[in-house]
Amino acid sequence: MITVGCLLKKLQRDIQSDTPALDASLIIAKTTGLSRESIYLNLDRELSATQADCIEELCKRRNTGEPIAYLLGKKEFFGKTFIVDHRVLIPRPDTEILVETAIKQIDNLDDPISVLDLCCGSGCAGISVAANRPNINLEMADIDSKALEVAEINARRLLPEACKYRIVESDLFQHITTKYDIIITNPPYISAKEYEVLRMECWREPRHALVAEDDGLEIIGRIADIVKDYLKPGGWVMIEAADHQAVKIADMLHSNGFLNVESILDLSGKRRVTVGKANNEVN
Repeated sequence: MITVGCLLKKLQRDIQSDTPALDASLIIAKTTGLSRESIYLNLDRELSATQADCIEELCKRRNTGEPIAYLLGKKEFFGKTFIVDHRVLIPRPDTEILVETAIKQIDNLDDPISVLDLCCGSGCAGISVAANRPNINLEMADIDSKALEVAEINARRLLPEACKYRIVESDLFQHITTKYDIIITNPPYISAKEYEVLRMECWREPRHALVAEDDGLEIIGRIADIVKDYLKPGGWVMIEAADHQAVKIADMLHSNGFLNVESILDLSGKRRVTVGKANNEVN
């Protein structure tokens, strides 16, 4: 038999990632049912052969570049635990800026408030908004039916019963039939060239959720050209993208008649979310 402590040390040596100590503790916690904190109080605990084999297998998968979130089947985001697997992009901390921006704007609006999470993937952005402001009507849309299966699981787990939501399979606005106060989106915005130099584990995530043509701006351009048609008078669009794309996205929104266009900075000072107000007020 091998103890928790011995296997922890072995994994910390064997795991080939940027965070071997963290990954080792997460893998042991998943297999044993211990919390990460309690692992260090149970270093002398003996593991069964089955547990040890399972841990070793997870370690091997991690060393092939499989993301730790896929191994665990979950990812923390905006204070909640989301189910994730190979069907969806893993939620990133950067996307929390998109959520915060939407919540701030919701607080300036009168009920009823409708929000669309376009290119929703796991649903992490829209669900996080609705979980914190359950008075809204939430719609989540994605082209990928497999991703929407995960979004449905997360919505059922994390949204309060009073929250109204709907999930739609749609290529952008193809099957969208209503107008919204706020549309948030974290679309694919990485260029094919940028994709080639990403960390290996990013290649395990759905490529179509990351990569877009035209230097990463093709899908954002499609959104900017028609999003006003799906916003209520004075409605807001909020687009997550890379810092170097912010100026071009702002130009797209300006050219489509949006007002109050600005970029919201993330914690590192990079332009992360570009917002604009539709100039379609009813006189």
